[in-house]
Amino acid sequence: MKVNVNEILKNGVTLNVTEPREWLLSYFSESDEVTQFLKQDISLNIHFEMVKEAIRIQGTIETILSPTCCLCAETYSLPFTYTFEHMLFKFNAADALDDSVDYYEGYEIDMLPIIGEQFALGLPDQFICQETCHGLCHTCGINKNYSSCECADNTNDDHRTIGEINHASS
Repeated sequence: MKVNVNEILKNGVTLNVTEPREWLLSYFSESDEVTQFLKQDISLNIHFEMVKEAIRIQGTIETILSPTCCLCAETYSLPFTYTFEHMLFKFNAADALDDSVDYYEGYEIDMLPIIGEQFALGLPDQFICQETCHGLCHTCGINKNYSSCECADNTNDDHRTIGEINHASS
C-alpha cells in the first residue's frame, strides 16, 4: 500500500482498508514466527496529516492471531489491536545520518515497512492462552489445564499459573 504525499499535503488522508495477510507477511522473513500465527487479513485505520515539516501517521492495526501458548502448547485465538503514532520527515541529505528519524522521499510513502514495524512492536513478548494456564507437566507432558498427574515435580514453581506468579510478586 502506497500513499500519495500530495494528497496528504492538501487535506490530510484517512484510510480504512483491509490488506491480505500475505501483504504484511512479505515484510517478515519466511522463518519468522509471525508466519505461523498470522492467519487472517489485517484491518488498518490510518490518518495522515502534515505537522510543520513532517507527516504524522496515526493508526490502528487489527486482526485475529492464532498463536501457540508458550506454556501449554495449545493454539488459541487472540484478538490483536495496536494503536500507533509515527512521524516521517522529508528527506534531507544533511540530516540523513540520523538513524533515530524516519524519512520519506518523493511523492509516495510505502506503508509496508511502517505497518510491519508497528505490528512487530505491538506483539506480546510471550503468547499465553489465558492467565490461569497451568502449562505442561515437565515429566509426563500432560496438559495440566485439562487433567492432573502424579508426577513429583507438581510442586515446582514452573507450574504456577501466570496469575499466581503475578499475585505472589505483588
